Amino acid sequence: MTLLIGYGNPGRGDDGLGPEFARWAVEQALPGLVVMSDFQLKVEHAIAVSSATRVIFVDSCIGHSQGCTLDPLKPSQDTAIDSHSLHPAAVLSLASMLFDATPPAFVLAIGGTDFEMLHDGLSQDAERNLAEAKRRFLDWFHGEAPGNAAHALEVADGATAPHGPGV
Repeated sequence: MTLLIGYGNPGRGDDGLGPEFARWAVEQALPGLVVMSDFQLKVEHAIAVSSATRVIFVDSCIGHSQGCTLDPLKPSQDTAIDSHSLHPAAVLSLASMLFDATPPAFVLAIGGTDFEMLHDGLSQDAERNLAEAKRRFLDWFHGEAPGNAAHALEVADGATAPHGPGV
């Protein structure tokens, strides 16, 4: 089972890219895809990650020179574990520590430009980047692109890029 976790705050403009992507992913009804959406990553997400065969975290990011990136992710003990908000590497680390489960994991970061408070809706840049992210995800999901769990990828130990406006 592939787990997709889209997270962010739709009330902060482009920070809602993760939940919007998750909404779209549910509509696709892809076999073997389980979709979750939340405002932020929490300790409880490690439970779902522990039962997945692969996982993809989807979030917005500020100041992104590309429309979107799809990067492999490794667990990280260096990332703070907080009960209110976690980095994807921390969720993966918790799944490993608590459940001895470390599925292949990836971060799909979608570039946004408008993160104002109390602003619903996506900017034109975010909409364009979201369309690119959808194409990239489908290629990844169906095994047609680098970044698929079936491809051999090397990541430096602990190499994770912070994503989202709060990081």
